[in-house]
Amino acid sequence: MPADGASIGVECTTLHGVITICIQNKAQKPGYAAALRHAFESAGVKVLEAAELGPSPYTSPYIP
Repeated sequence: MPADGASIGVECTTLHGVITICIQNKAQKPGYAAALRHAFESAGVKVLEAAELGPSPYTSPYIP
């Protein structure tokens, strides 16, 4: 769990040397995707594409 109390879900796959990482920000904290992209690029990881897709249909505001 990140230090700021956010809750995330992570899934990774690879195909032909390209790693795809899907990160679900379950706490819906704004700016998390931009912060992750900056962290990856600062570490020398080339980010080919990034997208914020909105809330997951698999989460509920009633389930912590």
